[in-house]
This record gives sequence, C-alpha cells and structure tokens, in this order.
Amino acid sequence: MSPLARFVPPAGTVLRARDILGWLRDAARSQGELRRLEEALEARYGVRHLFLVSSARAGMTILLRALAERSPGRHEVAMPGYTCYSVAASAVRAGLRVRPLDILPDTLDIAPDALANAELGDAVALVGTNLYGIPSDLPHLEAVARARGTSFIDDAAQCLDGRVAGRWVGSFGDAGLFSFDKGKCITSIQGGVIVCRDGDLAARLDRACAALPTPAMAAVAVQGAKMLAYFVLLRPWLYWIANTTLRLGDTPFELDSPMTAYPESLAPLVRRQLARIEEITAVRVAHAARLRELLDGTPGVYLPTIREARSVHPRFPIVFDDPARRDAVLRTLVRAGIGATASYPRALRDVPDVQPHLARDTKDTPGARRVAAGIVTLPTHAFVSRRDLERMRDIIQSR
Repeated sequence: MSPLARFVPPAGTVLRARDILGWLRDAARSQGELRRLEEALEARYGVRHLFLVSSARAGMTILLRALAERSPGRHEVAMPGYTCYSVAASAVRAGLRVRPLDILPDTLDIAPDALANAELGDAVALVGTNLYGIPSDLPHLEAVARARGTSFIDDAAQCLDGRVAGRWVGSFGDAGLFSFDKGKCITSIQGGVIVCRDGDLAARLDRACAALPTPAMAAVAVQGAKMLAYFVLLRPWLYWIANTTLRLGDTPFELDSPMTAYPESLAPLVRRQLARIEEITAVRVAHAARLRELLDGTPGVYLPTIREARSVHPRFPIVFDDPARRDAVLRTLVRAGIGATASYPRALRDVPDVQPHLARDTKDTPGARRVAAGIVTLPTHAFVSRRDLERMRDIIQSR
C-alpha cells in the first residue's frame, strides 16, 4: 500500500475529504445553513420542535431546567446507574439531584426491579441513555414514566439513527437529545440537538435557547481546527495522537462546559454526513455484528444487547465477569494498537464529584458497579479491518 493510499478513507467513513472541502466552501457562505440542517433532521426523524445547541450536555441542562420550571417542587432526575457522567453533570447544573437506578449487565438498561421500586415522586424526569448505541427498552420506560407522573427523556446522544418498536431512538417520551460530539456516528466535534413534541415545553425551550450567547469566532476557529485534526488523525496508526489531543473516550464530570448556540458555520458539515448516515451506520452495524459472531459464547463475557432493536454501535461494549481479566485484556488490546477503552470507570454513585449531589435514600447499584469494573469498549468505525476484528477476538479469548 502506498503512503498516499493509507490516507484514502474507506466507504462508510464519518468524514471524507469531500465533506471537509465542501464544508470549508459552504462555511464561507453559511447564511441559512442552520435552517437547512434543521429541515434535514426534521425530515428524517419526524420531529416537530428542534433546537440546535453547543453540545448534548448543554441541551440536557437546558431541557432539565425547562422541565423543572413546569414541575415546581420536584428536585431529582432518575437515570441509569452506569452511564455517561455528563448526564449527571447536566442534572447538577440544572440545580437537581441525581437518583441512579441499577442496571442489568447483559442489557446496560435499567433493571426492571430497580425501576419498579424507584422513588419517582420527586423526579423531574426519568432518563433513558441508550448507551453505546444500544437502544434502551424505550416503550417500557416511557410507559412507566407516564404512569408514575414524571417526564421521560430519550437521550439518543450515543444512538443517533437507532430504532426500537418501529420508532427512531430520540423520539420517545417528552423530549429527546442527539449529539454531534467527537466519536459519534455524525460529528462536528461539538453540537447537540433537543427535540420534543409538546408545544408548552417547546415554548420554554425556545425562550431558553434564544437567550444563549453566540459562540466567539475564536472558539469556532478552534473547533474547526480540531475537526481538521480529527479527519487526519482518526487513522488507526495515528489514533494515539487523536486520543491524546482530542481526549477521545474521555468524558469527565464537568459543570462549566460551554453553553452557547450552535455555530452556523458547522451546520454544512453535519448536513453532509446526515445525507450519508445509512452508509456510515451500516459499517458500524456490520462490524458490531461480526464482533458478536466472533465473541459469542466466550466464557466469562457478556455481550450487551436488546432484542428487536436496531443498535448503531459507535462503540461495541463487552463486560467481563472478572475485573482482573478485563484489565489484562485491555492492556493487551491497547499495546496491539486497537483503540479499546474502559469507558466510564465508576458507577455514578461511586463518582466522588457526583456523591454530594445524590438523592436522599439512593439505593446501591451493584449491577452498575459490576459493569464499571468489567467493561471494555471496542472500535467499530470504518477504518477497522476484518483482521482487526479477528485480532480483538484472539486477544479477548486468549486471556
């Protein structure tokens, strides 16, 4: 393979040279690009009200504040006990307490008994997080929230273009969220979308989003530079640079992340990727299916899934029964140049920054703790080769 050929992206790559070049051309005349992106999202996902913001975590904060406004006297947010820390951080930033609910290691979804016994009377919302692109049991979560008198948020930050029960993930409940952050199926390094069907909630969100500051030009330029670096450095032999400079796979608990409007100059890039989302997603789905086939039946390993759903797999998670084995496998995968991660290292109730903000009488979450100690996530993007998938299998099954 020639040195130049190594930089030619395979089919299904999130970002292609023509996307970058087209974006740079369109960004110079970006008037009306936000509306074009909104129309494209509305057309594909059938959403009624849509709000573009700087990130999904900003969107979650804005959404929770709006829900708290119309539910005075409620002070908590219920969510899976193992999930992205930014969900908990958004709740805290909205002035609410975090109620983590235990999960099942074989689905990564909220455990039925934990949900049935959950105290939701003080909850502004129940959140389903569709972790690693595996849809939660959204029809059930939606029904439980409705029956218990609380709102349901369908957080599709990691599950854009997933489907369950014939509906798009993100379209269930009172409101949903999408993300264009790094590592997602569509990316502009930053960006989030709030969607909802309720007119009253939409009016509250509209007021809140209209008050957001416009991002500074310097900040937009930095994001553009990061995007160009991401395009080049995502190649497997350069991944270590991207991992270091862009903090891929790193989601700290932060209460001061920017909350601004979404930059119009980035909208053309997202719209170009959205036009190819079937192609982009198909590669990740195929790689995940191959990993499931290769690893099925491996002793001491869970392969989380939910039946009758279309998972989109920005990462492929596996959970080891033995944390020491997990650690050994992870070290070997990293040494082999495979972009494996241990993801979120603690259950939410064990995160020191979250603990002061836990709801009173928060119950233990042993399933969440078990996942935190045993999880490894594997890459599924278009640069992953068939041989890479087999190497993952060999390393995992040899330890």
